[in-house]
Order: sequence, then C-alpha cells, then structure tokens
Amino acid sequence: MMDIKYEIERLIKYAIHKQLIEESDVTYIRNRYFYLLGIQHSSNLAADKESSLKDEIAQYPDQVLDNIAKYCLDNSELKLGNTLDIIKCNLMDVVTPRPSFVRSTFTHKYINYGITQAIQYFYQLSVASNYIKLADVNKNHTWVVKTNYGDLVITINLSKPEKDPKQIAQAKLQIATDYPKCLLCTENEGFAGDHTRPSRFTHRLIPLCLNDETWYFQFSPYVYYPEHSIIINSVHRDMQINLSTFKALFDFVDFIPEYIIGANTDIPIVGGSILNHDHFQAGNYRFPMENAKIRRIITWPDYPKVSGHILEWALSVISLTGPRPDLINLSNKILQYWLNYSDETVGILNYTTERHNALNPIIRKLDANTYQVYLILRNNRKSNEHPDGIFHPHQHLHHIKKENIGLIEAMGLAILPGRLDNELKIVEQILLTNDIAKINAINIDHQLWQHKEWLIGLTKTHSNFSKTTIRELLDKEVGRKFAQVLECSGVFKNNLTGYRAFDRFIRFHGGQTIG
Repeated sequence: MMDIKYEIERLIKYAIHKQLIEESDVTYIRNRYFYLLGIQHSSNLAADKESSLKDEIAQYPDQVLDNIAKYCLDNSELKLGNTLDIIKCNLMDVVTPRPSFVRSTFTHKYINYGITQAIQYFYQLSVASNYIKLADVNKNHTWVVKTNYGDLVITINLSKPEKDPKQIAQAKLQIATDYPKCLLCTENEGFAGDHTRPSRFTHRLIPLCLNDETWYFQFSPYVYYPEHSIIINSVHRDMQINLSTFKALFDFVDFIPEYIIGANTDIPIVGGSILNHDHFQAGNYRFPMENAKIRRIITWPDYPKVSGHILEWALSVISLTGPRPDLINLSNKILQYWLNYSDETVGILNYTTERHNALNPIIRKLDANTYQVYLILRNNRKSNEHPDGIFHPHQHLHHIKKENIGLIEAMGLAILPGRLDNELKIVEQILLTNDIAKINAINIDHQLWQHKEWLIGLTKTHSNFSKTTIRELLDKEVGRKFAQVLECSGVFKNNLTGYRAFDRFIRFHGGQTIG
C-alpha cells in the first residue's frame, strides 16, 4: 500500500535538489500538500523511510507525481483535477516559483552574468518544474541518416500526437471565443487545462521587446532539439511574414546571439501546426540544412555586401550572408517578389482563389556585424492528383509522414509520428519471416496496411533480412523516405528543369547566378 506522506517527502526532496524551493520553505510546502491531499498531521516518517529518503536523488519527478496522482484519482473527494495531466501540474505548481519571481531572477542574471546564464536558469527551471517533460522526451527515438543532402536527423516522436493537415487548416478558421484563445496565448500561464487542452500551471513566460512590440519567450514542452523555444506575440493574431517579421527576428538574435530563430509560413499545408497565433521557433542547435553544400552563387548589384547562394538541399533555399540592414531589405524584397511570382512550367501559381506562395525565414548571427539568413520558398497549391498539396508529402509517403512540413523539418530534422515506433517493430518481425505471401495477404484491416507497398518494395530490393541488421536497414529506409518527403516539398525540383526555373526566379527579383 502506498504511503502518501512518504511520496510527499520525496517530492519535497526533489524540489530542494532542483532548487525550486529552499530548506526554509519545507514546512510551508509540506502543509500545503497535506491540505490539498486531505492528510491529517501526525508524527514524522518511520526510521526506515527516513533512511531511504536520504539516499534518493530523483532526476525527474514523474514516478512520484504518478503515485500521488493515482492517490488523488482513487480519492474522488480531492479536487486537484480530473485528469492525470492536471493533477500532476497542480502538484508541481506548489513548488514552482511564481511568474514575477522567475522574470525578476531572469533579469537579474541577464544584467549581472549575461544572457547565456539567464537562459540556462530559465531552461533548468522549465525542466525541474516538469513543464519540459524530459522523461517523456527522452523516450523519442533519434538517429542520423546519410542522404544526397548530407546527414538528416530522424526522430520518432513519442511525446506528442500526430496532427492531420486538414485539422491544422481548420484550426485557423475557428472563431476565437474560448479562454485562452489558443495554446500559445499568454493567458495559458497558470491555466488549469481540461480534457482537450493541457494544463499550464507551471508555464512561465519571459517578456521581450522585438521590433518595438511585446513578445514572450518560452521553452517548448516537447524540446525537439536543444533548448527548443517558442517566441509568441502578446496579441492573438494570425501568423504573418513581412518586413516587421524580419526586424523582429534580427532583434532576437541580437539579444540571444547563440540561438538560431525562424518562422513557419503564414498559410496552411506548408505552415506549422498553429497558424492563428504569430510566433517564432528558436534554439541552441545547428540544423542539417546549415551544413548543406552550395549549388550556385548569387549576386545582387544593389547589395554588394551580401553573399548569396542556392543550397544543395531538398527544398528550395536561398542563403544570404552580410550586414543586418542589407539582409533585412533584401530578404523583404525577395519575399515580396516571391509572393507575386508564378511559373506554370514547374507548377507554381502564386494565386488562384487564395494565395499560395509563402516562405520560411531563418536567421543566425555569425559575429558582431554579420548574419546568415535562409529563405525557404514554399507553395501550398493543391491538385486532383495531389489533393493534400502539390508541394507536400505525396500520398505514397503518408505511411511515414502525412503532417505538414513545417520549419523544423524543412531544415532537416524529422518529427515522425509515434505510431511508427510499434509499426516498425511489426515490420521487422514480418520481414524476418521472408514470407512474401504473408505480406501480399495484408488487407485494409491490418495494422501494416498503409506500409504494404513499402514492404513489397523492400522485399524486392533486399534479398534477405538478418536480425542483427534489420533495424539499421529500416532506419536507413525511413531516412530515405523522409528525404523524399522533403523533395516533395521543394518548389524547384533538383533536376535540370528545376535548376533553370530557380535561376529564372533569381533573375526576376534582380539577382544573378554564377556556377
């Protein structure tokens, strides 16, 4: 039988170890938990429990939170919440510093020790408070695959559900009447959550001034890469990419120079999962795209200080290096030309009944006066042949990836759906049998139905499968599929026709290509 008082002491010890509270807070915190959990005060823990507590240093609070949450659900009179998520966030909120304290501490560290220490304080707090659920994130499967575009990073995401592109597009059309209006609104700070929205009791925000507007800095609960963070506008407004966007992005890297920052596009299919709140994504990470080779050099007579390149990448990317003022002006110029550009020879129409062209802007600061800008050209047009999007993962790839290719994946970090974890294990088993008839017999009700054509193809390209190499083989094949997903998303394909079309767009906005 679980000793609830012992579990409370474990949680308190964790909070002290992670510097969420101090020793002088213990009596107060213990009394708060006793009250919330309806526990009568009595003598201290038994000697054996005290002894085991001294030896325990938990890295993450998940086990003790699960134990206490189960106790709460078993005692229906306790009102800490009606879901495990809400209860566990409620428990952690007791030991998580209030927003004002977090912001003042961040500012103090920034002024006295620099931005790096301020960021590290905020990140460590976000992990300690279990806002970033590292124990869940660490379950994700990640590997590197060599492709024609260099190394791609593949992650099977076990900490966040897959989203359907139609659901993403529909979310932008929903009338904002609920509180908070979306998952990114500032009103989420301390929000209890419900059956459809996560609890945000331990959510904390750091205010920033970018391009004379108020934005807020937070870490992503899912941390797809080191220090993965989200920068949200204080106003609930749709995603927008314009001159103000570039100025805000540059302001951010001036504030946190070691971070890269970028934005999803502002239209469905080629946008991210949230289109109804203006936001950026940043972090302390070098993406595979940044290691891409140079295919063509670009020059602009009006911008002699800017070095430009077309990258050897699956998507269509323009890279710019130079001083801040020139890069802001040139980036905005390219954006405006791209928004109004069509080339029917390669299927690019900028407008039919709605706008189709958009781009992902990404910025990194290289030194005091030099910056790197990446502009990924995107188009979201659909057709009868490709109803989900012409420049979107095509249907034969949906068994691996169906969701929008947003900013992170466009730069070479795959976030694949969690369902693949179990499906690939079954794929292993069925391939090891070398039973072609069994594969051919897979029907629509079978768990591997969507993988059937892929399985048949694998049996044709590989004569046999070994227990010692099957997983390595599948990892490579999944990586190959993701490279194809990215190729689908490129507006100018990597062939002679695409190269010539890309050159035409460069000339259209006043540039010249060399090489």
